[in-house]
Amino acid sequence: MAEKSAQQITSNFIDTFDDDQRRGKVVGSLSSGGIRREGVDIENAISIDNGALRIEPLREPGWNRAGIRYQAYPRRNGLVFAVFMLNGHNTSEANALSDTFRERMWRWANGSGDGWKNLVKRGFYWLKGGYKYPVWSKLRWWYHIRVESGFVPNMNENMALGWFPSGVEPDPLLAGGHTFVMHAGGSENGDLWTHSGTDFSSVIPSVQNIPLYYVVALRNQGAIYYAASLPNVPDLAAFPTLRPLAIDSTGTDTNLSPAIYQSVQGQIGFRVDSRVYTTQVVDSATLVNWYGTAHAADHLRGSGALAESTSDIGGNWQKVIGAFTCSDEGVQSDGEALAVLMPNAPSGLLHIMFSIQAGLIWRFQDVDNYWLASVVAGQCAVVVKFAGEWQQLCEIPVDLKSGTGALQVNDSGAVIQVYMDGKLVWRGQDERLQDAGGVGIYSHSANGSMVDFEAHPRQVTIPELRMEMPWRKTGTKAVVTDDFSGEAGDLEGSQTNQGGKIWQRSIGAGFFDRTGEGTVRIRASIERPNWERTAYTLDWDNPDFADVNVTIQPPGLVRDEGNRCRGGFIFWQDKLNFIILNTWWDDYNDIASISSFFTINGVEDIYDAVWTNVGNRLCWGKPLRLRVLFDGTHYMAHINDEPVLYRALTDVYPRCPRLCIYRVGLVANWEWGDDTGSYFSNFVAKV
Repeated sequence: MAEKSAQQITSNFIDTFDDDQRRGKVVGSLSSGGIRREGVDIENAISIDNGALRIEPLREPGWNRAGIRYQAYPRRNGLVFAVFMLNGHNTSEANALSDTFRERMWRWANGSGDGWKNLVKRGFYWLKGGYKYPVWSKLRWWYHIRVESGFVPNMNENMALGWFPSGVEPDPLLAGGHTFVMHAGGSENGDLWTHSGTDFSSVIPSVQNIPLYYVVALRNQGAIYYAASLPNVPDLAAFPTLRPLAIDSTGTDTNLSPAIYQSVQGQIGFRVDSRVYTTQVVDSATLVNWYGTAHAADHLRGSGALAESTSDIGGNWQKVIGAFTCSDEGVQSDGEALAVLMPNAPSGLLHIMFSIQAGLIWRFQDVDNYWLASVVAGQCAVVVKFAGEWQQLCEIPVDLKSGTGALQVNDSGAVIQVYMDGKLVWRGQDERLQDAGGVGIYSHSANGSMVDFEAHPRQVTIPELRMEMPWRKTGTKAVVTDDFSGEAGDLEGSQTNQGGKIWQRSIGAGFFDRTGEGTVRIRASIERPNWERTAYTLDWDNPDFADVNVTIQPPGLVRDEGNRCRGGFIFWQDKLNFIILNTWWDDYNDIASISSFFTINGVEDIYDAVWTNVGNRLCWGKPLRLRVLFDGTHYMAHINDEPVLYRALTDVYPRCPRLCIYRVGLVANWEWGDDTGSYFSNFVAKV
């Protein structure tokens, strides 16, 4: 038994969660590969089904209550922990209900309707075919966080994963190690943090509710962080490529455990489960060198002039200004100096350790065109020299602990972030010189020294990772299109331009009208909004898949006019089974979102709705292109080609059958308010 345990500690593994486990039975179980899952599950919230780990919302939010970890590994260069998962809701936070328990129960029972007639109808379908367990769990949760109880926890960090010091189940914010943390970002959705020393700092703001790959690679001291997602996601690479995000140069814990912990999911009583598809620990030959995936790096120690010397990787150093000299303490200069390396691609992550003062050069094209982040005399400055002209973008005081520090630059090609000792100093969007590949070091004066320079490309690969690809089926052939031309009048009964399909009002008492100007308008206004939910649909000939997109113009031009936008799509099997994805804008709130609602077996639980806050991707007065892919189980919503919301129906209801798609169409949804006159144009449906 001892021999097997030792083998588990030193061996790599992959856990694909292909063994179903009931709630409360995951911790202590063996994966199909023989790796024992440890961790904590106080509320029996963790299970495995449909090929993924499930972590349900906790009634009592907090760390050290729900999570899985694996046995400890000795620290070594290139040891990687990788996780492919869909966090429940990246902006999850622990807070009380926004209404009283009684008010919540009434709204839940009535759903999107109102009155006793609707209540009786919904009750009949729920008793006949509703999913009972989530309801009882939800009601207990609501009672616990009801506003009358004075429940006011302060928790905005909802998920943590990575390498934790072995021994006890940690509070990820206090435990040390090398970890990702997802922080609630409000209107921008999630804010992804990385851990460095004793601090956390933002590396990607506005993370949408889509699957992400998280990779943390250990070093003999510290770690490096990578992440990836789907194609066309800003600030991230599309797996199997990864984007280097941050370097933690601190930490020497001898033994560390790979783990995932959840503290809270959902908001104000809306529940949504997290899904973990794959975890992997692997020794990567790609990362065995101290600089890992860097394409330019140098310890900057030794003797003699730096100019023309050969770096660890990236070729020979080129002198631009002044001269650097290497020593056992690092590289130094007699005065102002600048030297560069010229890798073949732009860099996305640069890092250097220093004493007293330092400078990082990137996007270097020539002596008149480059970017510089420097720390001099307790000030961190970011400047750009463009066409020979200097522009200072920031100058911020920084605290140099013991006169030493770590300077870091993160550059996606569009957004630049500068960090001092792991803390974000400046973030800005600028594409000047974004294709220039030169990188290097800068010294303001003869004071101080620098060591361990490294620059990584914006995208890299780690071949040893064996993660599955996320579901992403796309349509290639347009079978139904409608430019909504023709005479003004009710959309019902009119025919599409391509496909010969006839529009039919399938739900609701509202109206959609062709305007006579190539658009369809929801017949509504601020004074008389659309009456609850209205949907116009078409026959659909492929029950297994639909890829639909349409341009939506929200009503009004600016905020504070009193408008609301609820336009979107419906995918219809029959009157008892359909899903809706819609936009959500409201004048009274600065949050915009894409939301999804489910009616299964005649039951719609509006508090099972899944959404994502999309920030300024939706703006008053500007049209957007909404696209949704759906195969009867999985769906993915895009705004202007960017994926923003992904789910499977089995993520919400584990035993939910696959739906057949017999009709598709446009909807003005009810979502805590009704549409006031949005426009649709250029409808396209593909298979």
